[in-house]
Amino acid sequence: MGKKLIELKGVTKVYDDTAVVDNINLYINENEFVTLLGPSGCGKTTTLRMIGGFEKPDQGEIIVNGVVVNDLPPYERPVNTVFQRYALFPHLNVFDNVAFGLRNRKVPKDEIQVRVTEALKMVSLPNYATRKVTNLSGGQQQRVAIARAIVNRPKILLLDEPLAALDLKLRQSMQYELKEMQRKLGITFIYVTHDQEEALTMSDTIVVMRDGHIQQIGTPFGIYNEPKNRFVANFIGESNLFDGVYVQDHLVRFMGNEWDCIDLGFAPDEAVDVIIRPEDWDIIPAEGAKLSGPITSNIFKGVHFELCTIINGKEIVIHTYENHPVGEVIGLKVDSFEIHLMKVPQ
Repeated sequence: MGKKLIELKGVTKVYDDTAVVDNINLYINENEFVTLLGPSGCGKTTTLRMIGGFEKPDQGEIIVNGVVVNDLPPYERPVNTVFQRYALFPHLNVFDNVAFGLRNRKVPKDEIQVRVTEALKMVSLPNYATRKVTNLSGGQQQRVAIARAIVNRPKILLLDEPLAALDLKLRQSMQYELKEMQRKLGITFIYVTHDQEEALTMSDTIVVMRDGHIQQIGTPFGIYNEPKNRFVANFIGESNLFDGVYVQDHLVRFMGNEWDCIDLGFAPDEAVDVIIRPEDWDIIPAEGAKLSGPITSNIFKGVHFELCTIINGKEIVIHTYENHPVGEVIGLKVDSFEIHLMKVPQ
């Protein structure tokens, strides 16, 4: 990873007496794909807009390349933004939309031709230069908006839910294209979404936000497998959560049984939250299993079956590649390294 490019120090933004971003600290490296992820109203878009210069923090500093940029307008920052609504000029064709910023900066005509052609190739629209933007599909318009941003060769590209309006298939193919584009361009992408799959697919680093606070920062793999709290566990993927008690190192009690685990460092008899992902259960014969119960529902999800069982009044979700009928009594086991323990919030 490159050097530190952006730093937010104690950044706060207040609207109507409510801190929508509350004293957050964050740094982003050069050439990194960072996603701000969280539900509506968590402060992710406001954070993006403050980095872009469209909002001013009420407290704290935004530092880009070692310079405090709090008072700099967007056009003086090494930043370009792609919005959810593409904000294209309907009266201009594709080429002129992409060239708009370069013409404003009085870039020579020959260079504009080369750079716009290059940008349109990058977004797989090399033959669309003369097309009216109003005749393009949503996905093509999105690509034009991205080309218009990257043609300026910004150090940082901000993307605010840019794929939200696209249908599922197109959204998935654009996720891969964006990631590939970021790798080729070697610029820093800061991406806002509420879609967990999008964040897991594209990011080097995910910043999970809730109510104006950062809940966890980490790699997609780390955040999925080692969530810091119940909110992150529930927000990223599906989870089975249990109330547990830490017996001793490598041993936890939940659902009336003791289980080997790999966690260390909790106090003996400390209450813990236990998380087990649905795909981490193994189905075994009910006889002799620590947990067993009847299957109460079975939904085929295309790749796997999603089974539910109720044991001691607690619903447990299991993902498996094997089909088991409703009513069958199954046993469950889980490997020690698939049991993850979290602190119970005070």
